[in-house]
Amino acid sequence: MRRKTGSIPNGFPYFRTEPKTKAVEIDHTALLVCDARGNPEPTITWYKDHQPVDLTNPRYTVLRSGEC
Repeated sequence: MRRKTGSIPNGFPYFRTEPKTKAVEIDHTALLVCDARGNPEPTITWYKDHQPVDLTNPRYTVLRSGEC
């Protein structure tokens, strides 16, 4: 996704790929993608039912790219 010149300040965080709502059957795997850029690099936090995802739970893995 290309930003319009002058539309937001240089370094301001923006989504290159926005997360989307996904329905998944029980016991199936889903890959949720979010790609944000900015300076400093944005921190991505995933939420489920309005609560931060417990990343100590082995059911969840966040990839270095920000995918969950």
